[in-house]
Amino acid sequence: MLIVLICGSVLLIGYTYRMENKKLERRDKLEQNLESGLTVVLQADFNTDTLAKMSLYGLDDDSVLLDKQAWGIYEMGLVKAWIGRDTLQKAFLIGAGVKDTLKVLYLCDEDRPLSISGKSLIRGTAYLPKSGIKAAYVENATYADKTLVYGSIKDSGRLLPEPEGVFLQQAVDLLAVLDHKELPAEEMNGPDKDSTLNSFYAQVKRVYMGEAHATLSGYKARGKVMIFADSAIVIDESTSLDQVILVAPYVQIKDGFKGKLQVFASDSIRVGNRVQLDYPSALLVLKNDTAKFQVRIDIGKDCKVEGVLFAYEKERSQLMPVIALGEGSVVKGEIYVKGYLNLAKGAAVQGSVELIRFMARTSSSLYENYLIDVQLNRPARSGYYLSSKLFNGQADQNKVLCWLW
Repeated sequence: MLIVLICGSVLLIGYTYRMENKKLERRDKLEQNLESGLTVVLQADFNTDTLAKMSLYGLDDDSVLLDKQAWGIYEMGLVKAWIGRDTLQKAFLIGAGVKDTLKVLYLCDEDRPLSISGKSLIRGTAYLPKSGIKAAYVENATYADKTLVYGSIKDSGRLLPEPEGVFLQQAVDLLAVLDHKELPAEEMNGPDKDSTLNSFYAQVKRVYMGEAHATLSGYKARGKVMIFADSAIVIDESTSLDQVILVAPYVQIKDGFKGKLQVFASDSIRVGNRVQLDYPSALLVLKNDTAKFQVRIDIGKDCKVEGVLFAYEKERSQLMPVIALGEGSVVKGEIYVKGYLNLAKGAAVQGSVELIRFMARTSSSLYENYLIDVQLNRPARSGYYLSSKLFNGQADQNKVLCWLW
């Protein structure tokens, strides 16, 4: 009896070991297939909105499901690998490598120089008008340094480089949902529904705020969620948003908010003081072709934005778009404005700026194409920063920007 028990135990241990060993082998195989599928999705010729169910090598144990979709100004990839009932999957945002890794500034050439004053700093490659850059005396202070630009100076053109058309159209299409009243299927009615969580492996969940002035105080949303409103969306520091998309003519982010989101507006975006938007966030305002007003993004004091600020109009008008940064605010990423950039004293951009005209306001005057006590510092942005194809449409170095759930 003792011998039988010992032999049975040995056989059971051997069987268990073999099963665990096969399970580990299957997992290793799945992880290899997952990495191979991820490499395929990251290829530039694997188009957006492409769904592919395929065998990687024509075998029985290499089945994968590959998908690439648009998510705001970024691309989202989905990879699923399976052997029998064993499955592994990954969801991720795709970032594009920055084409010009040294560019800090692109200022359109309007036959006027850029003036720099106070404790300002430009570090990186600057694309400037042919009239160049000069030190200026403003409010009893001149430029505090001797070097005007810490980097190369190149000639800019009359026009800003245009954003990538496909990705710009994706942003326009989001706003067109409201213009054409193609309202999403799900509607949120007041405070009885205080949270929306949705995995990126699922279908997008669209939430429509029917109120004229939709306030999301205390509301939580995370994942593959889009929130629409006819008139305005207001969020405050009690609102929790993670990777969601907001779409409305006007969006207000009140003091103290912290989160990660993409905002698309056709009128304006107003950000309060001490707001922190984590990477990869994006604030975009797109002027309607028929609009007769000035669209703008206003950032308050002591804010930190990691990602993209974008203000655009198709045809240049007298009321060009405006992006304004308050005192002490920092943008770590990219700013593109087909119009004015207003930098208050103490504001900083750690990355790159593309614009038509600078605007600086003091207590007594308004100056055009002046930098007064502000910093434009390209090396201060992380070398691992990845951009959107909105600015780098021809980039062939697609990489995983962040993992999703």
